[in-house]
Amino acid sequence: AHAPVVYFIGNGSRVKIGTSQNLRRRIARLCLRTTDVLLVLHGDQRFEEELHERFAAYRVGNTEWFAYEGTLADYVRDQAGRISKKEQGQ
Repeated sequence: AHAPVVYFIGNGSRVKIGTSQNLRRRIARLCLRTTDVLLVLHGDQRFEEELHERFAAYRVGNTEWFAYEGTLADYVRDQAGRISKKEQGQ
């Protein structure tokens, strides 16, 4: 277990925005692979809900799955790029 995180995990043309305190277990329960994880951010359920609201236009039905396109895809790429640069000390 770990501190709460908000994850973005891809599956085809969709992405799930969820929260977990045990991401490996959550990925296994979704029957996905760790390589499907697009982005992980520190945050709790409140942050997850904010992101669900922010990207509501991309929501697939009444689920935590969203179409991976437009400003949602841009957000994931931008955040992942910032994290990568931070890890590289840039």
